[in-house]
Amino acid sequence: MSAAADLLDLLVRSSLLLAMIWLAAEAVRQAGGSAAMRHLVWLLGFAALPLLPLLAIVMPPLLLPILPEAAPAPAMTAPAFAAAAAAGSGGTAPASGPGLGAVVRWLYFAVAAGLAGRLALGHFLLARLWRRARPAGDAHWAALTAGLAGALGISRPVALRIAADPAMPMTWGTLRPKILLPAEARTWSDERRRIVLLHELAHVSRRDSLSRSAATIVCALYWFHPAAWYAARRMRLEQEHACDDLVLALGAGAHAYARDLLEVAGGLRRAPILAGLPAAMARPSELERRLAAIVGRASRRRSSARFTAGSGAAALAATLLVATVAPVAAGRLAPPRPPAPVAPVAPLPPRAAAHPVPPVRAA
Repeated sequence: MSAAADLLDLLVRSSLLLAMIWLAAEAVRQAGGSAAMRHLVWLLGFAALPLLPLLAIVMPPLLLPILPEAAPAPAMTAPAFAAAAAAGSGGTAPASGPGLGAVVRWLYFAVAAGLAGRLALGHFLLARLWRRARPAGDAHWAALTAGLAGALGISRPVALRIAADPAMPMTWGTLRPKILLPAEARTWSDERRRIVLLHELAHVSRRDSLSRSAATIVCALYWFHPAAWYAARRMRLEQEHACDDLVLALGAGAHAYARDLLEVAGGLRRAPILAGLPAAMARPSELERRLAAIVGRASRRRSSARFTAGSGAAALAATLLVATVAPVAAGRLAPPRPPAPVAPVAPLPPRAAAHPVPPVRAA
């Protein structure tokens, strides 16, 4: 199979899987599930996407007889006939340039490499922001961060700095999490400090930095698929909703939290492109939907172990089905017809001799 055919097959299979994930997330939402549950569904979908090519190779195909019967072979076109005639007469066909498969292959890897470079640039910009930032230098900041981290069950040390450049409240890092606050955070009230830190620490508790990085890598591999980028956006939005729910579950007032979120977002200046790596508290493009969810009465439960196990099993079954199904002609799997029964032939009776031989007398 050519590279173009492989890419088309992967496009169809990944489209089917993403459609199933979207339907599952919508079903959870219609059933009153929380943002944490919907985020888990999207996260499992992203975890399944890289498995599609691997499972298609190692698993036996599941033949699905849905195609019509095979049509007769098309007539040979003029270029193909000329090439076949040249090969049959001992001549050589004119050399052609790179085929479509080679062009598609090079285009795929070029774009994927460019997106990988964008990911590296995002890490570089984050590191530069962190180097230019300064520690809070206030014992109250350290005590507040340690207390909220303990309330969320975070055992890893969390570093906190105040940015010198334009920035928004953001966090990144899984093993060594970092929280970066804007310069105006020094003038915040104690309640706003608590709310903003609680939101960023909720990302640390949920390990959202790891899932965001994984989604960025999957989007680089599936750059040709618009639905993959849409799924990444939905997953990140559900992350923010889940962290908002966690902040409200720990005692923050809904209207006070919505007001602080709006004021923090309104005072922010545009930050450099960071490839979607950090979890930012208040992105203007997502603000309206988040404010509506904060003051609403939606479910704010976390994902239970039972829901997580069931969703994982369903995602694995869907991935196996999508990766191994192979449409074939409807008559290919039909059982062969048994041979027609043959009537038994009766044996012929012994035929009598035409002229009987007289017995020989003894001399």
